[in-house]
Order: sequence, then C-alpha cells, then structure tokens
Amino acid sequence: MRPPLLVVLCSLGLLACEPALQPYGFMAQQYDPDEECLGPSRLVDVLNGPEPEPCNEPRCWHSAFDEIFITTRTCIAPPDFTDGTQDPPGSDCALALAALEAKELCEE
Repeated sequence: MRPPLLVVLCSLGLLACEPALQPYGFMAQQYDPDEECLGPSRLVDVLNGPEPEPCNEPRCWHSAFDEIFITTRTCIAPPDFTDGTQDPPGSDCALALAALEAKELCEE
C-alpha cells in the first residue's frame, strides 16, 4: 500500500503542513529578593514558535539559575523555567507577586 501523496510531501517538507515558526521575545521583570522590588521589563530569552496568546493574570517563574521573573502578559516561559505562581505564602514567587501588586519597582 502506497502512502497518499500529501503524506509524502509533508514528510519531505515540500508542503507547508505546519505553521512557520517565528522567534518572539520572552519579556519579564526580574525580582530582587534583597530589595524586595521588581526591575524593569526586559528581554529575557528568545523563543521559537507561534507567539502565545496573552495571559490575563500575572505569572511568577523560576529560572534555571534560581532567578525569579514576573510576567503580566504571557502564560508560557522558556522550557527551563518553572511556574511558581502557586508557590506558598512567603516564597520568593509570592513575595515577587506582592511586589508587583504594590508596584514596588527597584531604583535604577
């Protein structure tokens, strides 16, 4: 049994069967636990894929380097980040989210 032509063309990459992946920036504010404040929003990483839909609530992320980042518009982070939004009270993420709510911005 021969595979249909469409399957063969897709597997060879001759036909665009998937949407093209476009790089997009992961923007976030880094939390400073010593000063209990958030830095300015900045580009943290560049990801590949369709840009995700905006998120309606803030999220807290742990980076692979034990840094804490807050996002207000994205629910997806780099693959080596973990979501700490639901971490317990008193945790770095809970304190970072409280700093966001209180608008505690670090002095530049």
